[in-house]
Amino acid sequence: MIFMDVCHVCFILSLFAERFYWQDNVNFALHIDGFYCNASISGNRFQGNKCRTGCVTLSGTEKQAEVFDNEFVENYGRYIVELYMNSHTPYTQWVEASVSYNNFKRNSRPSDSPMIATSSPTSYALGIRGLQNVTINRNLFSNPLLDFELLGGQASSLLENYLDATENYWGTGEQPEIVARIFDFDDWNSFAIVEYFPFLVSDRYNSRKYIGTKWRPIFDMSGPIGGRITENLRLKPRSQPYVVSRDLTVMNSVSLTIEAGTELQFYPNIGILVLGSLVALGTKDDPVRFSPVPISQYMTPSRESRAVDPNPRIHHPDLIPHFGYQLRLTGGSSPDDGYIEIYNATEHRWSIVCDDGFNDMTAQVACRTMGKEASNVVVRRNPYYDIFVFGYPLMHEQVTLSDIFTIHVFDKLASCVSLSFWHVCLEFVTISVRINLKTD
Repeated sequence: MIFMDVCHVCFILSLFAERFYWQDNVNFALHIDGFYCNASISGNRFQGNKCRTGCVTLSGTEKQAEVFDNEFVENYGRYIVELYMNSHTPYTQWVEASVSYNNFKRNSRPSDSPMIATSSPTSYALGIRGLQNVTINRNLFSNPLLDFELLGGQASSLLENYLDATENYWGTGEQPEIVARIFDFDDWNSFAIVEYFPFLVSDRYNSRKYIGTKWRPIFDMSGPIGGRITENLRLKPRSQPYVVSRDLTVMNSVSLTIEAGTELQFYPNIGILVLGSLVALGTKDDPVRFSPVPISQYMTPSRESRAVDPNPRIHHPDLIPHFGYQLRLTGGSSPDDGYIEIYNATEHRWSIVCDDGFNDMTAQVACRTMGKEASNVVVRRNPYYDIFVFGYPLMHEQVTLSDIFTIHVFDKLASCVSLSFWHVCLEFVTISVRINLKTD
């Protein structure tokens, strides 16, 4: 395993892995982690490697990265290449990353890899996860032994967040088959929408682009359902339940009506996002039922006897949206008063939180994340404090002075609805919290 961790003081470091031949290695992994850097992986050939989890990984803070002109053939792994940037760099507002002119062919998942629910992306050739947007152009994909060619797992708080994956060859010229090979918003609606059109029509980098019209999927209820509902839909009772294998998203100005006696069975990690309206017409004697799909439909017969899989899996972001986040209050007069800071595990330091859209609800979320009281939030503005950027002179020079928020919080809520993501930005609107406990 080759692991490179970029320290936070060396943010201008450049890393180049160029013109190497990586072949027939066992437990192989090329992993670039840590702080911001310029990273280039180009002109290499990766063949026949049995990878620890994935073959090539870039993670940590956003990176000025390119994966260019590589051959990834006949490797074994959960994924072949993954860019998983889980924090923004404080030194610039936009960081370019691209994956282009790479050949992904005949890669497969390990033969002993356990089967789990098909609603989870268990193996893929290229994965984009985390916060950084990546451009994916002029690559050649054909990996039928992997579940997906592309995982479009970029996180965003915006509904229409697009990942540019145009002008690639996907192993077929049939658009329904291409869509089935991409895991994105229509599978888990916390992910980006992958834009694959136009695509290359043949297995060559200089292939012409498809010049026809883009395929529009039809909402088919004859099998498992999921994806975007773009027209008013009425689900009627039938002898067999509707099986929901992918996230259902009821789009704006669209209504989903579920009649009495209708049953929907959901795969693990799957749910419904309603941006329009949902009408359930159940009665006491004839209810609408939401239930889990029987375990026999998505696990192999030998699943119970298999050893616990040690490798990490991808979980739906909505299930553990603040997993790994550590928050604290500092600079206040008591443990329940102060500015919100978040721990950046990449830089190994605490950073003050800023968010132009911070409001009463996000204050509740922050307090619940810290295990504190979290209701009846009041937001108050205060002058900006320079002391909270000491130690970041470069950022300090770029800061536009603004206001900070002070929040007064009472009472505890039972459940937690979490933020889509936290970020540290250059336009500082910093957050302060104060918690006042009610007494009987």
